[in-house]
Amino acid sequence: MKLNYHILSKYRTPLMGIAMISIICMHYFEDLTLYFSQGTIAYAIGRSVLDVVSTFGVEIFLFLSGIGLFYSWHKKHELIPFYKKRFSRVLIPYLAIGSIFFIIYYINRGFDPFKFFKGLFFITFFERGFRTFWYILCIMLCYLLFPFINHFINDSHHELRSLIGLIAATILFNTAIAIINPALFDNIEILLTRLPIFMIGVYFGKLVYEEKTISHKAILFYCLCFIGAITLRVFKTNIGLPFWGVYQRYIAALLALPTMLMFSAVLEYISNNMMQILNFFGKHSLEIFLFHMCYRYFFRAFHLPTIYFPNECLMVALSVFTATLYSYFYTKSYQRHPLRFTFSH
Repeated sequence: MKLNYHILSKYRTPLMGIAMISIICMHYFEDLTLYFSQGTIAYAIGRSVLDVVSTFGVEIFLFLSGIGLFYSWHKKHELIPFYKKRFSRVLIPYLAIGSIFFIIYYINRGFDPFKFFKGLFFITFFERGFRTFWYILCIMLCYLLFPFINHFINDSHHELRSLIGLIAATILFNTAIAIINPALFDNIEILLTRLPIFMIGVYFGKLVYEEKTISHKAILFYCLCFIGAITLRVFKTNIGLPFWGVYQRYIAALLALPTMLMFSAVLEYISNNMMQILNFFGKHSLEIFLFHMCYRYFFRAFHLPTIYFPNECLMVALSVFTATLYSYFYTKSYQRHPLRFTFSH
């Protein structure tokens, strides 16, 4: 049986569930490197996992977002309704959950409305690299740029060349910022270096929508990408590249597509119970992410280190529970007052 790219659409929700779970796991291993000193076994485990795998879950989210936006745009080429639908989906939960976070955050620092709004609207991200909710700004930027990226890539006569050219221009732009203003780049590189994987997702959106067959050459290429990315990560200490933190995010993008294809093949055979769990995490991934980032920060602040498994389990359970609760009340409120949750005039 020949594989085709539509499998990425078929399993989009469980793949997002896998991505969400992987982000939670990667944050645990990151915490090991923060709480334990070099030379300890715990630090070595955390560092090894991060060096080899890192947070490719973010890359999966952005790649699948590119595919999802292509589907949405293909159904209806209307810019304003497209923006309304996409931004409301992200902004409503972010403003609700983010507002509570920043109120609590600034209570112990002397509450200042000006600082509150700077945090909520990402000014502190640019000023001092406050990254708790950086992904929200990243995905909104992707939504904003999507119609233009899609037109440049998929409406051209040479889609792959256009994609490569756009990625090259983006990398050059990022490198220029790193050279001209290193301090600013250190604050925002976590966002800028994720744009290429989103662009790749937009390109593959067309292949997925048209159910193009995955050729043997393509499979070989993805395998080489996977092996090459893992190899670069394992031997990174011997490479000596400047801006390694920048390049490793681009390398993570090489892991995303072959990893998703492998997971998709496995998902054909997993049990219904496991599929339901993955679908749950995928369906509520945005809300779980927002609450997870809140609890992760406050667990640290209140000296409840998540390196201890009971604390980690409690944090995850709270994230899932409050995300489910929020989704339930949001759905109920939306059904009663739909106009309150849109940007309609």
